[in-house]
Amino acid sequence: MAVLAASGASFAQVSITGNVIAGFQSTTQPGGVSASGFGVDTAEIVFSAKEDLGGGMKASAKLGLVDASRGNVAGRPNTGFGPGDSELGLSGGFGQLSLSTTRGTDYLSGGTAGVGGTFMDGRVFGARTSTDDVAYSMPMGPVTFGLTYSEPSDKLGLGAGTSGAASATSARQIAVAVQYADGPLAADVAYLSDIDVGDKGHYRGAASYDLGVAKLGAGIERASTEVNSAKSTRTDMLLAVSVPMGAVTLGANWAQQEISEQAAGNGTKNGYGLKAAYALSKRTSVSADYTNWAATIGADKSSQYNLFLSHSF
Repeated sequence: MAVLAASGASFAQVSITGNVIAGFQSTTQPGGVSASGFGVDTAEIVFSAKEDLGGGMKASAKLGLVDASRGNVAGRPNTGFGPGDSELGLSGGFGQLSLSTTRGTDYLSGGTAGVGGTFMDGRVFGARTSTDDVAYSMPMGPVTFGLTYSEPSDKLGLGAGTSGAASATSARQIAVAVQYADGPLAADVAYLSDIDVGDKGHYRGAASYDLGVAKLGAGIERASTEVNSAKSTRTDMLLAVSVPMGAVTLGANWAQQEISEQAAGNGTKNGYGLKAAYALSKRTSVSADYTNWAATIGADKSSQYNLFLSHSF
């Protein structure tokens, strides 16, 4: 307490936020294999700090501490997660520059297009992973221009981003994006260069529109590669809707992934999600969701439902 009192001014712009989600989950996989039980889905705390450097420049920092997040416990090897997101940034008249290690949201079901329903990463779409990123953004009215360089998820850490043999699972990525947000409309488009994986074009775009009585979202992502004459094209699509009804919000989404141009293994897989949430307050809610999806092309469907109590602070 003495240390905090002596340096209280330096802590004046530090905020502490967090989120705890716990409840019941039941999953059924092909072949009748099922599992269910109670537990914690998410437990995290985030420290955020800001400092005015003068001359219109500001510094910001974020440190996330995670006990469990969507089943991935901190410290477990090869989960694609870690102790939490961290970020350090500078902003001013030049825009914003940030360096971070984060586990980004799923572009479609967790981004602009994901206005309702459930997450589709690790189900219809690929699983999310943590990456080391350097990003620059410049807002110009309702439009924001962005440039991001990301190092591969299996080579996290200072000085390790380009080490080892290149492979499809250890791709570096450069993304150029344009985002628009004004009133009920939000949209973004991006071109991505997937270094080290025979990139032949990687594009994505998404949009959402708030009608008042409902919010609609849609998005698509398409990535093509060619390595030693072996071609592959992946196309992800998502449609989503959410409907506010007082304290209750209903949501639904539909997702599909198509694999094409390969010598074998072409085809599609899809899934859908339904969700209902009731806000007990601005920070506390209860929710129920159901997801039905095919984990691989040609596979029987898996399903999962959750009953959750959530509190944010």
